[in-house]
Formats: sequence, C-alpha cells, structure tokens
Amino acid sequence: MKIAIYHPWPRSAEAEVAKRYVIAGNNLSGVEIRETHTADDVNRFQPDFVLSLAVYSPKAFKFPCYHIPNQPFEYYHAEQVDEIYGDSVLIRGLLSHDGYLTLSKKIAHCLSDLCFGAGKTFTCETGYFNTVQKTKFIEPNFSSPKAAYCGTNWDQPYSGYRFGEIFEELIRDKTPIKFFGPEKAWQHVPKKFYGGKVPFDGESIFESYRKCGIGLALNKKDFFDYDLPTSRIFEIVASGALCISDRLPFVVDNFGDSVLYVDNNNPEIAAEEIREHIEWVTNNPEKALVKAREAHRIFNEKFALENMILRAIEFHKKTVEKQYFTKPYEFKREVKKPLVSIIMRAGGRGKDVVRRSINSIATQSYDNIELLLVLYKENTEVRELAAEFKGKFTNIKILEAFENKGMRSTPMWVGMQNASGEYFGFLDDDDEYYPNHISTLLRSFENPGFKSNVGLVYGGSLDHRKDALYTPEERKKIDAQRGVKDILVHDNNPSSVRLERFGQMNERLFLCDRYTLASNSWLAKTSLLDDNILQDPLLRTAEDYYILLCLKQKCNFHFSYELTNQYNHCFYATDQSVNDMAENEIEESRKRIFERLRTAPYKFSYHGRPAVCFNNSTNAGDGGSSLQYSFHEQTAWKDSIHKMKKQVRKLINRQSIIIGLEAALLLLVTFLLFKHSL
Repeated sequence: MKIAIYHPWPRSAEAEVAKRYVIAGNNLSGVEIRETHTADDVNRFQPDFVLSLAVYSPKAFKFPCYHIPNQPFEYYHAEQVDEIYGDSVLIRGLLSHDGYLTLSKKIAHCLSDLCFGAGKTFTCETGYFNTVQKTKFIEPNFSSPKAAYCGTNWDQPYSGYRFGEIFEELIRDKTPIKFFGPEKAWQHVPKKFYGGKVPFDGESIFESYRKCGIGLALNKKDFFDYDLPTSRIFEIVASGALCISDRLPFVVDNFGDSVLYVDNNNPEIAAEEIREHIEWVTNNPEKALVKAREAHRIFNEKFALENMILRAIEFHKKTVEKQYFTKPYEFKREVKKPLVSIIMRAGGRGKDVVRRSINSIATQSYDNIELLLVLYKENTEVRELAAEFKGKFTNIKILEAFENKGMRSTPMWVGMQNASGEYFGFLDDDDEYYPNHISTLLRSFENPGFKSNVGLVYGGSLDHRKDALYTPEERKKIDAQRGVKDILVHDNNPSSVRLERFGQMNERLFLCDRYTLASNSWLAKTSLLDDNILQDPLLRTAEDYYILLCLKQKCNFHFSYELTNQYNHCFYATDQSVNDMAENEIEESRKRIFERLRTAPYKFSYHGRPAVCFNNSTNAGDGGSSLQYSFHEQTAWKDSIHKMKKQVRKLINRQSIIIGLEAALLLLVTFLLFKHSL
C-alpha cells in the first residue's frame, strides 16, 4: 500500500509530522509512505491514496485524498467569505477531499453538517490523530529536571503568543524551563531559557524532552471546546519524559494518573502548579519514572502512529467503494441502469493521447456507457482504437462530421444528435475522467441537495498544464483578472495544476462568460435536447459555452463538490491556441451567440466590444477548450463605486484630521484662557 503525505511547506511543523509518517510506515510490512509538497510530487509517486495535512491544501490529483483536521472548525471559517461563491476558500478546499480523519467527534459533526448542505457524500473516521511512531522506553533525566516546551511560529508575540502569560510568570520566577524551536520564535525570551532549534526529522524532538525530563502539553481554550489535544502530549509520552498537561477530557480519560495536571485558565495558578510539579519530580524521581513508563505504555498500545496508519488503510478500503472509485453508483429507484452517452470529438491528435482519454472512460466504476467518437477529419488510428475498445463499452460508434469545416460546433452537435443514453456528456480527446466521475454525477442527479429541476450536474475540474508550471505569481494574476479567488492552491510551490472554480456556479459571471464550466466536467439529461437545441449553431469557437447557455434555459445546474475530471493542455503549443485566429472570427461567434439567445430568459451579456483575453482553444472540433472572455464593461460600475468609496474615505479621513486639530486648538486656547483668568 502506497500512501502520500501531502503538505506544501517543506520547512514547517507539517514537515515534522510527515517525517514521522515515513518512519512509522517503514515499521509496517507492505506499506510505503512518501512526503510530497506538490500535486506533481503526488503524481510521480502514484499512491493508493493521499493524506492531506494542511488546511490550505485542497485535493489536486486523481487519487483518493483524505484530510486530517487537527484544529477547531472555526479556523476554516477564519478567511473572508467570497461573495462570488458564498463561502471561503478554506471551506471550498475542505469540501474537495474524498473523506476525513479526525480525533474529535465535534469536528466530525461539523464536517457532516458541511457535507449535508453541499449534498456531498460524508465519509469520516473519528479517533484518528497525527501522533508519533512507536518508541522504546528510555529513562528521562530526573536528576536535575526542568520543563521543556517545543513551539514554532504561533508562540511568537505577533502570531498569537499562546500561553505567553504563563511563560512570563515562569521566567519571572526563574522556573527551570527550556523553550525549543526556531530561534526567531523565541527571541523574546532570555537566552538562558532558550533550548535551541529542533530539526524536523521525526526523532530529534524526543531527545529534547528526554534531556529535560518533563514536557509541557498545554491547550488553548478553543481546543478544549472540541476536546482536541495538542500533538505535544504524544511527543512527550513517546519520548519517555513525564508530561504536565491541562485537564483536557481526552488526556484525563486516556492517560489518567500517568500525567500531571495544571489549570491553565489562570496564568499565575498554572505557573505555580508547574513549579510545584517540577519540585515534586525532583524529590520523587522513582514515582515520576513510574508515571512516565505507564504513559509510554498507553501511548504505544493505543495511539502509536503505526496503529493510525492501519486505521487509515481500512478507512480507505471502505471509502473507495462509498465514493465510487471502485464500485458503481446504484440507483435507488427500481429501474434498469441508465445508459450514459459520452461524446468525444477526435481526428487531430496522436493515438496514445486519444487512447489515454478513451481508457479513462472505459475504466469508470460505472459500466453502462455508450461512446460516440465523432471524427471531424479522417483518422485511421481513431478507427483502430474503436476496434480495440469495442468490448469495453455497452456501445461504441464512429460518426463523421466532415461538413462545415472550421466549425467546432458541428462535431459536437453530430454527437448530441446521435446520443441514445438517458444522460450525455463530453470528453475532449486529450482530457481524462477520474474513475468515479460518472457514478458521482449520477448520484448527484438523485441527491441534488436543496435544488429542484436539476438537469445538469458538474464536478470539479483540475487544470493540468503539460509543458510548464503555474507559478504563485501567475495564480495570483489569474485571480486578479477574474476578481475572485478561483484557484484553491495557497502555497509558494510552482505546480503544473490548478484547482479552480471549485464551487457553485455564479450565474452573473456565467452569463458574461467569466465563469463557465469545463466541457468535460458535466453530465446532462438527454431529454433536454429538443429539436430547437439540436440545430447546429455553426460556431467557430465558444460552442461548449453556447450549449451550456441553451441548457440553462431549461433547467438548474448542480455542483457535486467532488473533483472528478482533468483538463490537459499545452500552454505554448500552437495546436491549442486561438492567438492566430482572426479577431473577426472570434467576434462573429460572439455576435452569433448573442443574436440566437437575444430573447431567451438567460442571455449572453454581449456589448459589442472585442474580447480582452482568451486562451486555450484549438482548430475546429479537435477537443480544445473554448474562449474565456473578460468583459471589463461588466465590472466597470463596480470599479467606479470602489473608486468613489476610496475618495469618500480619503475625504472623511482628511475631515477627521481637520476636526481633530481644531478641537485640540480649541482645548489649548480654553486652557490658556482659564490659566490666565487664575
């Protein structure tokens, strides 16, 4: 079993946790664990599943991914809500995962509520925590014991300064204590109390606790609310040192008298109790050793990371079926399993590329699929592939769309006109479905949350650039151009992928083509395709956006909150760019869409101005993505209001300063007059 530990920060506390996983994995037979920092790292490793450690790391790959929330749920609501999506980037990222592993039952309830509102399948295992690997008991130093506290960024005065008042009391009374961690995190304490930096290697931290003999495991109040312990409790008892903890119910229930306790609600009382415990250990080393040994035994038996990994493996085995990676969705209604028609336009790409795309359909967990291969130009290799995959589908057809050369819409419409399934969708001949794509979307048709009249369901789509990396600067630029936080990747690592637009579609942006759906991300009901819609609009580009506009007239769209497909493209390739397409051709398609839907309830917001930006399309019908327009006129009024607000603020600030100066001058004059009168 191959497991990837995913987090974006190589020099962080998460790196320490990842190292522990690697060590614990080496202690288990048949388990290989690797630390990864980008989606590209994960893809190179090809794991069976991924464990995501960081709150800022959404799922960004095809492998099942499980997040491990290790902090109160309010942390996920801390970021500002985006008005476009109605939720924060953190919440949308949290919903991108396939399941959750947590110690706290309260966090599990919060996750259940979140998934309920989104209409997402909830899979969660409680009693799970990022602990440490099994260790042999080594006697700690009780000859001259002192307390050890290990902390990083959150212990700095400008980053929260957790337990700062307690530490100030201990330092003021010259309590024997050492603080370990990055030097900058402890530069505010006297040097004699600083114990040094601890390498993130998964093991050195044990020696730090062991040398001091005693470790402090304190929890903030919000962690008490969730009965969620700090990882220090596990680090300390695994090292063999004696632990001083606050009375978190989890610690009291599981470690009992093997741990010493303090009340950290009052800094003075907590500091005094810590001093008393250190003195007790100094005077009673044998009794302290008994407690430390018992706590170590409890840890190894119940909480060692090897045990957690085995639980994660069992959770994964159940979840891949529940999330339809290996098992198809079974309809609740007593009907024959509906046929799904997948349309693929082909003709211009190599055999291996097209084979990969077809194979991603053939390996779906859902097995009643019709594949319609629509040739926009003759290609014998595609015909050979049809023969190769003949037994993999319920039905496979080769269709020809050689007329209307240069019209990308024609092969798409030929496919729809021949679709015989109850549902239909598209896959470009260089893109991919993840194994649970069709099953997940079919489930959402039967379980659309609180939406009615749902005729189209779509999943999250991963944008994969094959020939270059997206830099953090590029991601920020893309977000700035759209005016929304679309891209759910918050790290400084260049990556070939972007997880964007993961959330319910914003209709206002959709109608001006600033938010559209990837053509391979959705399934729709074939019954929506009436004779009117099935008329080929003869579009050179934006044909996939046009069909969405047509379907929107007749039904609601629903988001599955699952990442189920991948859009592959070469950013610099000439066969995937419309930069050479004549501007009049682009404008012609835009005008045609506007005219065809001029009187429709949902219409394309076209104002006769040329597209400001566009990317990633191909020659007619070869399966590239459509134009992505940015209409500045749509947001000009917002910019004007924003500028007016800034000007008003400036005037208010200036006026406030003037009023303040006048008031101060008036007070001064009054004072001088009063003094003079005396």
